[in-house]
Amino acid sequence: MSRPVAQAVSKKTGIPAATITRGIEMLLPVLLAVLSRRAAKGAATPPPAGAPGAATPGTATPGATSKGGLGDLLGSILGGGKK
Repeated sequence: MSRPVAQAVSKKTGIPAATITRGIEMLLPVLLAVLSRRAAKGAATPPPAGAPGAATPGTATPGATSKGGLGDLLGSILGGGKK
C-alpha cells in the first residue's frame, strides 16, 4: 500500500520514493496507535443512565475486557509499553 502512495508523492515533490516509503511505514503504526488510543478513551466513558445499551451497575458488558487495545499492542511491539 505504501509503494503506490510513495510513487505518487515522489512524482509531485521530487523526494525519492524510498525516503517516502520509509516515512509512511514509520508513520502508519504510530498513527494507528494514536487513533486507537483515542477511540478507546472515547469508548471508555459510560453512557448516561437512561441511554439504550447502558449497563446496570454490577453487570459486565459482554465482550468487554480490561486489557488494552490496538494502541497498547503496537506500543509493546514498538517498545513503548503500557502507560
